[in-house]
Amino acid sequence: MPEQNLAAGRQGAAMAEGRPPPALRAYLLALVLAVLLPALAISGAAAWHLAGSYRQSFETRLRDTTRALALFIDSEVEMNLAVATTLASSPLLERNDLPGFRAWARQVSEVAGDMVIVNEAAPGQQQLVNTALPDDAAMPPPAPPGRGAWEIIQRVAQTGKPAVSNLFIGHATRRPVVAVAAPAFQDGRVTRVVVMSIDPAKLSERLRERRPSGSAYVSVADGEGRIVARSQDHERYVGTVPPSRGVSEVERERGLFRAQT
Repeated sequence: MPEQNLAAGRQGAAMAEGRPPPALRAYLLALVLAVLLPALAISGAAAWHLAGSYRQSFETRLRDTTRALALFIDSEVEMNLAVATTLASSPLLERNDLPGFRAWARQVSEVAGDMVIVNEAAPGQQQLVNTALPDDAAMPPPAPPGRGAWEIIQRVAQTGKPAVSNLFIGHATRRPVVAVAAPAFQDGRVTRVVVMSIDPAKLSERLRERRPSGSAYVSVADGEGRIVARSQDHERYVGTVPPSRGVSEVERERGLFRAQT
């Protein structure tokens, strides 16, 4: 009885002060939670779903942009390969009219903006034509094995097929460069190799014009994973191997992966 009287006294005091008694406060709190918790749960689920939809939309746009840029790079390389193959099949080369070929190659070089070089396919790979030099200039010595364009010239001479090089340092320019090369035939044999350079800096400019909006950037790497061109900080990163090269092939095959840049 004393405890009941004490509880009743507390309730009475609470009512006198304008406050609901403890039991009523607990009931009101439970009622408020019963109303708010479902709303909070629904809001949280909606926010999670919205974030997932946004991420999926972003990844879809990223894939589409990457595919478009990959097609652009492919078209640039294919165009240079087509030009090199056309030059290599010239009758001027077949009949050893080097002055006539040099004049034509110089016109092509001015339009394409890329240097044209003709090398002997025989060991030594002596240069015969170089549109970066005056007509009366002496040809520079060939690059030693393993340096400059030596590897791609050797490959084209042996296979008789056009090819694209990895990034290398030009023997004369000492600048990073990528090259396409095509074989020139005489009597069914590869006797010369036509090489066209692709300036990574110019490729970087084209990437910068087509890069995604915001802070995103685009990089193009060669077969060894070295950066050939980059839409942002190109000079700083050209020739380097990014950390993303360490991502497993399984993840790469998915087309989209997370990696440190």
